[in-house]
Amino acid sequence: MAVPAHLQTAGHFAQREGMMNQHLSPAVSPHAPRLADLLIRAAAIYSMAQDRAVYRAIAIRDEWIVAVSQDPHGLDGLIGADTHVLDAPVLTILPAFEDTHNHLMFAAQNMGLVPVDRAHTLAEFIDLIRQRAAQTPASTWIQTSAAWHEVNLAEGRLPTAPELDEATREHPVVVRRGGHVAVANSLALTLGGITRDTPDPQGGTIVRFPDGTPTGVLIEAPAYAPITALVPASTFEQMVEGLKRVC
Repeated sequence: MAVPAHLQTAGHFAQREGMMNQHLSPAVSPHAPRLADLLIRAAAIYSMAQDRAVYRAIAIRDEWIVAVSQDPHGLDGLIGADTHVLDAPVLTILPAFEDTHNHLMFAAQNMGLVPVDRAHTLAEFIDLIRQRAAQTPASTWIQTSAAWHEVNLAEGRLPTAPELDEATREHPVVVRRGGHVAVANSLALTLGGITRDTPDPQGGTIVRFPDGTPTGVLIEAPAYAPITALVPASTFEQMVEGLKRVC
């Protein structure tokens, strides 16, 4: 039988009513059909259940997941004459993403950055950066996780360059907030060539104090790209470690 188009690629397979989160055992449920339409043997099948179990075989019937097994051949009893068997020893399978705006690699990258989401006040926010600076060689870039929002701080606002300078003046600091805002300390602004005379780029905003001096808040990529382009990219090993922690 032909494999349905939406079952042909890793990361897009049948999921209804959160079935992969039910942590099905290799035993077939009483209501499951006797044989499978599709059986996949893969390197890893992630259930995303709380115990983070990883399976090696999955059986599907009428787009429903009817069984999973940690043994690659644990579901062979569900193979019939019309069952399509896909042996893919290098394939990784993930549940279908209901959130189509998922940033898995971005989340992995965040895992090694300053966890400012833990802060409840700007003082705590700055102190987390200060702690990282104390462990980081001078002149090395310091970045924060982007997974936070100023509404969760008592002050309800973004930090400014002068406030970030209180954490360190010896390190360029970039605070990321989501995917559209960055805040830089004074050293980072200098390295990026952003001054009071720098005009707002098309599609971006350099937020300023009343005297025209940049506050450090940069809105949208055209504004903060001169700075973020200077930040060393995460290494392959760092991304792999981040993915392990995220998943």
